[in-house]
Amino acid sequence: MPRANITAGVWFRNVKWPSGSHWRTDIPTSVFGDPHVRAARYALSDGPVIQVPMTEVRRALANSPERDLGRKIGPYNIDPFAKRIEDCTVQMTFGPFLDLDLAEIHEFHRRERGNVSRPSVPYEFYRMADIVLERIHSGRISYGQFIERVQELNPSLTVVRSSDGSVSRSEIAYVLRVNHLRAVKNFEDELLYGTQPQAES
Repeated sequence: MPRANITAGVWFRNVKWPSGSHWRTDIPTSVFGDPHVRAARYALSDGPVIQVPMTEVRRALANSPERDLGRKIGPYNIDPFAKRIEDCTVQMTFGPFLDLDLAEIHEFHRRERGNVSRPSVPYEFYRMADIVLERIHSGRISYGQFIERVQELNPSLTVVRSSDGSVSRSEIAYVLRVNHLRAVKNFEDELLYGTQPQAES
């Protein structure tokens, strides 16, 4: 059985299985019951990185079945957009986390990209994406500047670009949806404020 990935009391798990608006994973019973583990951190494939206190994980999974001869609990669903594990609302923190190995996260996203379908995004984020695209097409910002600002705010988020360097409307909407989880201002102030047009590299 692989050794649990625990550093400074935080259990880390790459979560590879998206389905609709949630991702599915499991947790070793040894981690679930370890009093020294204070938080669970999940890198959701091509999505946000989230952290949940272990007290909240234990509360949400209190009645979940064990499997694999009692070595694992789950599988269970994580919905970052509703801040839920299974049917239970939990405390959830969204990056950036300064101790993340960003190269490892981006490599995980690259490995999983062919197997990932983006969760559905509410229409309001497509309307925001239209504002971003209008500013790009009018020369007020560039695709590169938009991506740079997104990853400055949330370095663990991977933005998918097309072969010509552009970013699709649906991808922008998804990125805005993920960033909205941790935004402290409205998206125009946080993502678009103060940008100046520049040539694409």
